[in-house]
Amino acid sequence: MIEDYLNATRELKTRNQFNRVHIDLSRVMTPLQCAELIAAQRKGLLSEHARGWVQVFLNLAPGIEASPEPWVAEPVTESITLHHHGNAECEQHRKGLLIAFCGNSDLMGVPLPVFLQALPARDWNVLHILRHGRKRGAPRVDIAQAINELLDELRAQIARHQPSYLACVGMSSGGGMAMMVALRLEAQRCVSIGGAVFESWLDRLPELSGGRLPLRQVRDFSLPEYVFVYSEGSEIDKRQAEIAQLLFKGHGMPIPGVRSHNCVHPIARRGLLRETLFSLLGGFTAEPAVIQSDPGASGQVHG
Repeated sequence: MIEDYLNATRELKTRNQFNRVHIDLSRVMTPLQCAELIAAQRKGLLSEHARGWVQVFLNLAPGIEASPEPWVAEPVTESITLHHHGNAECEQHRKGLLIAFCGNSDLMGVPLPVFLQALPARDWNVLHILRHGRKRGAPRVDIAQAINELLDELRAQIARHQPSYLACVGMSSGGGMAMMVALRLEAQRCVSIGGAVFESWLDRLPELSGGRLPLRQVRDFSLPEYVFVYSEGSEIDKRQAEIAQLLFKGHGMPIPGVRSHNCVHPIARRGLLRETLFSLLGGFTAEPAVIQSDPGASGQVHG
């Protein structure tokens, strides 16, 4: 990681040039890679332009230097990355699968290593999706087609990982996609943070929801538990949460003392991101996989 960073910045001269690299890395780095950069900065190996950037991680996730969560990134598609525990033995646990939809900035409200640091790698696998599953700059496609193509990939990942708990979380413009995908996949939980159902979707809700919207009193599918998080001081976000509740049920959760659209960053700045995500995601923790003993073999177990 350090060598890659030095190679990428060796010819840079201005703060703006460094900022561009730093922004891009903030969207893809793991906590372990972030900890490497922090260590290199303390040793004086990085440019002065990196000092303020590194300090952001220390401010928002103080434990990332000493005890980074051991996430490993595995590309799935151009816009989807799987993050899982670096220890294969841990992958035998009955883990949850979190599908995380970024907003237009390709962030979950904070740099990716800060978000991942707030999630225990022993409990979760994370599918991190940029711009609702569409590569930046790619031609626009019909939203129904985009949802169906994304669902195909997500169902393949669910079959691969066999999660004991499925949750979706969406930040800002990723919130609407999280709501719809959670409904289609019958996830246990969906958290929308400052999210909204796009106005252009309203006339197509039965199509986009696979016939599940509008919700009926008697249903033949499991309805996720929806939580709509918004900044207490943002009337626009509050109204969007109310509209979403009318469509998907669930409940709203205002974040006190915050007026900006992005309420995740203030939560992290208060040192509360890990416990807030734990609560929002239903307090899920993974359980060790059950290993069945073979009664016909003495002292042997089979996975």
